[in-house]
Amino acid sequence: MKKLLLYILLSFAVVGVYATTEKKPVNTVQETQQEVVSVVGNKVYITAKAGEEINIFALTGQNVYRTLSEGGVLVVEDLPTNQILVVRIGAKAYKVKL
Repeated sequence: MKKLLLYILLSFAVVGVYATTEKKPVNTVQETQQEVVSVVGNKVYITAKAGEEINIFALTGQNVYRTLSEGGVLVVEDLPTNQILVVRIGAKAYKVKL
C-alpha cells in the first residue's frame, strides 16, 4: 500500500518535467523590468519603467490618481480605502484591494 501511494505521488510530481541541453541567455532584472503593483496597509507600491503613465481608478470609473513614472518604486498614499481600485500602467491594468 505504501509503495502504491509513493508511486502515485511521484508520478504526479514529475509530470511535465524534462531536461534540455539548449543554452539560453539568462535575462537580468534590469533588462526585464516589469510593472509590479503591491499593497501594504493603505499604501500602493508601483514599480514601472520611466515615462510610463500611471493611473488609479475607482470601480466607478473616477480617476483618483495620475502621474508619469520616473522609474523605480512609486508610493501612493491617501487613496480611498475599503474598495477595489484599478491601477493602469501604460496599457496594462491591475486590480488591488485597499
